[in-house]
Amino acid sequence: MKKRTRIAFIIIISITISVLSGCQGNDDKVMDYDTKANEYITSINEVTTGEKIHGNVLVVKDGLVLFAKGYGKADYDTDRDFTEDTMFLVASNTKPITAIAIMQLQEKGLLDIKDPVSMYIPDQLRGGEITIEHLLTHTSGVRRDPNTSLSQPVSKEELLKKIISEPLIFDPGTKYQYSNCGFTLLAYIIENVSGQTYEDYLDENIFTPLDMMNTGAATSNEDLPDMASAHYISDNNISKSPLLCDVSVFLGAANIYSSTKDLFLLENALYNEKIISKETIESMYENRYGIGFGELDGHKWVGHNGLLSNYSSTVLRFPDEQLSVIVLMNVGNQDDLNFNIAQELSIMALEEDYTFLKVGGEYQFDNDLGQIYKCKPEGIKAN
Repeated sequence: MKKRTRIAFIIIISITISVLSGCQGNDDKVMDYDTKANEYITSINEVTTGEKIHGNVLVVKDGLVLFAKGYGKADYDTDRDFTEDTMFLVASNTKPITAIAIMQLQEKGLLDIKDPVSMYIPDQLRGGEITIEHLLTHTSGVRRDPNTSLSQPVSKEELLKKIISEPLIFDPGTKYQYSNCGFTLLAYIIENVSGQTYEDYLDENIFTPLDMMNTGAATSNEDLPDMASAHYISDNNISKSPLLCDVSVFLGAANIYSSTKDLFLLENALYNEKIISKETIESMYENRYGIGFGELDGHKWVGHNGLLSNYSSTVLRFPDEQLSVIVLMNVGNQDDLNFNIAQELSIMALEEDYTFLKVGGEYQFDNDLGQIYKCKPEGIKAN
């Protein structure tokens, strides 16, 4: 892991001090949101036995920190608490960052996303038919995961050989198929074009300029820093978990670690054109380069979620409302749990008349796959 000199910078909470000072309206807004969000998360942890919320949560709207709290422990064995600097594997939230790097290189005139992959990776099977844009949009036909052990470290050279020699599963541009391998190829293109390693390019062009001092791209599990420990729940007991996958297998797709604070610094940079232009950001949103998209109660969002080795992450951004919701967790859950929580926290921030229902003195909610958490009067459904 590349070491960087830590320089002084203003922490996230400080961003809002000038806004909050002497402004009772903002104080009330924060207190109201904090109460609702904390009640919601606490209630889920009280009634569930299998899936719980353990990790850091950050909600920021119009530059105002509405909510910033940790639940559970960064390490249960040592009783270590979460802080705003606690690092987590962000899993597939690596992909939007890889996409940003590609778009930076296009802005610099060093590549064009319409270029064929064969210009940068000559031995890629059918590389003349696959464009960089196909990789960014999961329409390349490249398989989802490499044909190698996911739990063992692999060199970059060996990983590339395994990916480029595999037959495509469909003709480029004809279908959509989520592909980790596609983003690994993007990481190799970044290295080819920039003359730097993928890790060093991100550090020099994204992380360091934004003071993301607790963020990096790891080359293997041995390269990971002192993050929040991974845990799993069994019979309502929380135990530490070994890392089930080696991040070297997911170069460019799921090998970045970060904190809620650093991810907000990235979100803020995108709102303020610090690392790429507004036109490029809008192009990423419009064409879904490295991101997901959707609509929640009429509000458009972009973002991503991820799950790897009992870490899960969700970053949702509502560009029109200047709302960012970041949830990083270190206890094994399905990533739909993390994503659904982020959606519900988004609704709380977007709807002034949001009401948290309580029936018969007990909290009610539904955790059906793909459904937003809602309080249901018909009874508790806990996993």
